[in-house]
Amino acid sequence: GSLGQSAYSVYGSSTMACLNGVTTFAVIPGLTQTINVPAGYSVLISTYGGFQTTATGIGYSTVDFGLFIDGSLPTNGGFQRNSALTNNAVGTTLSIWSMSQSLSLSAGNHTFETRAKWSSGSSANVSGDNTTAVQGVLTVTLIKN
Repeated sequence: GSLGQSAYSVYGSSTMACLNGVTTFAVIPGLTQTINVPAGYSVLISTYGGFQTTATGIGYSTVDFGLFIDGSLPTNGGFQRNSALTNNAVGTTLSIWSMSQSLSLSAGNHTFETRAKWSSGSSANVSGDNTTAVQGVLTVTLIKN
């Protein structure tokens, strides 16, 4: 952009099932993008969205979320653990993940992803498409130094 900033967003395209016992991070559908970072630029990465437990009666799901850059979590930050609950009185609640991080990266192409994995409790449904209240978003902003 004219001020030395450009932002690129991608959106959740479908629901991801975080299955009980599967402890490997997987890319949330739609939340990946490759950006060419010019020399002299920093990046600001942000992601948010929601999920629900599949538990019935009284139960919960705990899900880990990661902000991956070129296939790896950053050394510091970029990781979050959240829980969604259900009980007979209020039904199933939505839980939200939200995180951001600024980084200095080398010039060139870099791939940014929001990933999730089951941590404990019941399975969970993560993100969705534009017809849901839990659709995830991943935004990468380039900022000229």
